[in-house]
Amino acid sequence: GLTPMPMMDRQKKNELPHLEVGFLVGICLPCYEVMAQILPETKPMVNGAVANLKKWRELADKEALEKEKEKEREKQTEETQDEVIKEPPVTKPSDDVIVTSEKNTLLPADVLDDSASDTSFLAADKPLPDPPSGRTSNTSVPSEKTVLSSQSEESR
Repeated sequence: GLTPMPMMDRQKKNELPHLEVGFLVGICLPCYEVMAQILPETKPMVNGAVANLKKWRELADKEALEKEKEKEREKQTEETQDEVIKEPPVTKPSDDVIVTSEKNTLLPADVLDDSASDTSFLAADKPLPDPPSGRTSNTSVPSEKTVLSSQSEESR
């Protein structure tokens, strides 16, 4: 009923390369290096541990790369699911709906130009057409330019 050490746990087999690197760096190599200083004949053991460490590091790096790829795949899957949810439903307009749009565009220079001394620019070159029957006309609101021109005339 005891829980095995992570290095000996079959359920954590994917973590084994990382655990082996830690074991070799933290325990084996320091011991072998001290032993090689005392007994020079044991130097091949240090070399073997270094070679073993190199192999385990390659496996650990490979395992880490696979984990990153898996996380990236999960992230892309979540993003794809989010995009599917966020897409608005496509609706086809019915034949009995008529959509019209009328736009009047003012250029920024027209709005910001308050150098005009008279209000002749307010008169339109052409008269506005009468609205079709059954529709209400929009009331016009004086533009900022009109207000600014009026104020500049009053101040003179």
